[in-house]
Amino acid sequence: MSDEMTCFDCRYFSPGEYGCPSYLLDQELGEFDEGKEGICRRHTPRHGKTMQKPNGDEFICFAEWPKVMACDWCGQFESRTQHHNCNHRNCANCAKEKGDCE
Repeated sequence: MSDEMTCFDCRYFSPGEYGCPSYLLDQELGEFDEGKEGICRRHTPRHGKTMQKPNGDEFICFAEWPKVMACDWCGQFESRTQHHNCNHRNCANCAKEKGDCE
């Protein structure tokens, strides 16, 4: 069975408001729900917002990973379940250091 091209089925999707550690991915992913939120770990976190203090000084908030919904998609989709023999340590399925994606 092939994955749908949604964030939920992408190897870079990390469920939860702030994502989850790779070792908890299988546990946290659960069933598809189009309202499930998560973050995309395809690229580095994006520059934080510039805020202004009451005295006029500006400061930059922490960088954030892009927030996505399970039903979102983009042109850089990579299947989470069909990503075999990648040997990437940044792949959620390879984080267990088995060498191959499950």
